[in-house]
Amino acid sequence: MKYLPNCLTLANLISGLMSIYCTMNGQLDLAAVFIFLGASFDSVDGRAARRVGNSSEFGKELDSLADMVTFGTAPMVMLLTTEGSKAIKLIAAMIFLACAAIRLARFNSEQSSLNVFIGIPVPAAALLSLLAFFMINRVIVYYILVIGLGFLMISSIRLPNFKNHPDQKES
Repeated sequence: MKYLPNCLTLANLISGLMSIYCTMNGQLDLAAVFIFLGASFDSVDGRAARRVGNSSEFGKELDSLADMVTFGTAPMVMLLTTEGSKAIKLIAAMIFLACAAIRLARFNSEQSSLNVFIGIPVPAAALLSLLAFFMINRVIVYYILVIGLGFLMISSIRLPNFKNHPDQKES
């Protein structure tokens, strides 16, 4: 049981790799499924760590590395498959990816114990970008939305962080 949280985090990481693999093979629907699967692993790994009493700096760092692959890199590899301008889509992907890295580093170094998230979490931005990938027909609108999501990750917007809320009880 002690290793369960890290195994869940590694399942998130492998889901991100599988998403990239599927994207490279033109299986965009399956690539999206793997990002959602990674999100499901990501949503339970921290809870599992707290439940088994195995929360650690190592686990926090491993989680951020997995998140960078699954929610930073994989959705941007999908973005790079779109039909638009190579330069614009590369700029959009670079901005999103850089903002995801900044957001994760800032969270680990300054914010992991707060009762709020400052900036939208990387998994949320990735899932919203994935929704836009399939729903928005104009690539320029999609690129602008992805850039906006990038900046929202590093913004000062405050959102509830229920996992650190003093009244939260694990069931």
